[in-house]
Amino acid sequence: MDETIFRQFTQNFQASHQTTPLIVYDVDDILWDLTRRIALKRGLDPDICYAIFRIPDNPELTKADQDYIIKSFANADIFRNIDFHPGIIDLLRPESLGAKVKINSNCFSQAIADLKISQLLQAIPGLTTDDIQVNIIDHSKALRKPLNPETTILIDDSPHNIAESPALLNIMPSHIPWSCHPTAKKQVAHQTVVWQPNLSAINDFVYQAVSYLANHPS
Repeated sequence: MDETIFRQFTQNFQASHQTTPLIVYDVDDILWDLTRRIALKRGLDPDICYAIFRIPDNPELTKADQDYIIKSFANADIFRNIDFHPGIIDLLRPESLGAKVKINSNCFSQAIADLKISQLLQAIPGLTTDDIQVNIIDHSKALRKPLNPETTILIDDSPHNIAESPALLNIMPSHIPWSCHPTAKKQVAHQTVVWQPNLSAINDFVYQAVSYLANHPS
């Protein structure tokens, strides 16, 4: 199964105008469990909070709980002392194969962006500020993310971002319900998408895909 995906991915890359594989990682709920932190602070079941990407559409949450979660996304204190997943240390591994790894994250304030940047630089050896794209947005733009049209592999939990992704290969987390819900899968059905269970598995899959690409030149 994986080899079939890698073969098609390589063919698509060779047919594109790309020269260097560009791998782009989301931050929140990919590199760490933002929504889980918010849920636990409120005393909510994280799985319920993760059920539907658009929090206002989640019928299992009261209006007060929905408002709390949405406001928390804009609370800079939530983003202090981020507990990154163990796989964070290996994020740049594909660069040894000639790829480029970047991070792209939406933020509801400059304070949140600054907190993310400083902690990412500390957590990922070799990462620079040039490798981090932060997009300061308001809630009305939460379903959109500006993406480089030459993105080769995109790792993101949002079905909206994956649906609009220009990437040749997209990876979503299978442990987050809103990323693998039947509605989400239908939304991204026109894309090439692979689901992986955690960040370490995502990193391994990315590395294998780039390695296959490097070993099968046109």
